[in-house]
Amino acid sequence: MQGAVQTASADGSNGTINLGAPGLVANASVTTSGGTSGTWQLTFDVVNGTANIVDINSFALQIFQAGAGESFSITSATVNGSSSLGVWQFFADDKLNNGSTPDCNGAGSANGWACGDTASGGSLSPFDIGSGNTLEIILSGTFSDTSLLGTLDLMASGCTDAETCKIDGGRNDENKWAVSGPLSVTTVTPEPASLLLLGSGLSVFGMLVRRRKA
Repeated sequence: MQGAVQTASADGSNGTINLGAPGLVANASVTTSGGTSGTWQLTFDVVNGTANIVDINSFALQIFQAGAGESFSITSATVNGSSSLGVWQFFADDKLNNGSTPDCNGAGSANGWACGDTASGGSLSPFDIGSGNTLEIILSGTFSDTSLLGTLDLMASGCTDAETCKIDGGRNDENKWAVSGPLSVTTVTPEPASLLLLGSGLSVFGMLVRRRKA
């Protein structure tokens, strides 16, 4: 789970992390209009490549620098393409509890964090993700007096086999998954065959250059 997130540009970061079961991963990407004030958009995906129905209860991502003057807001949200959010609720400058129930703490004192939970209506209602399906959450809003982080810290929890574990801060069930760490980017390394073709191409290019000189 360790590793730096690759910064795509001055106004974008992205990464991926394994959620504790083979094939169960989270991806996130953030873009901003640039500078220290403007607009931002987060796309957060949980991809269920396992054979089970899994669920997620909550997540929190640190997006911006947690400076004293930092300010950002969430002005729109969609879950799987719909603005009807169901059990989901979202908060700016908020973070998950580390104990008790794993929902957003509601204090509004965790600068730079965007938080989402399934505690709509006052009770936890984990969101099921079918085998082979993806949960996609898109949040957008404004920010000021801060800048985008190069590493997106993620906190999240759920169950690798839906409804077979109690998702709370005081119990570590066998099927529970919980992460707290930076999203890491997988670097694609060319295969040996690709490197050989690249080397051959460079050799031919060198021969052509020498012929032109001759």
